[in-house]
Amino acid sequence: MKPPLIFYLCLKYNNILFLVLFLGGVLGFCKSMCWWTWW
Repeated sequence: MKPPLIFYLCLKYNNILFLVLFLGGVLGFCKSMCWWTWW
């Protein structure tokens, strides 16, 4: 049986959201480290 299309879209959207949040956290951490280093 194929999973429902909505379930697939929800899973895909959640993965993209997780990646965006993860990258945002990494960038924020790097910016804070650079800020402390420069100032």
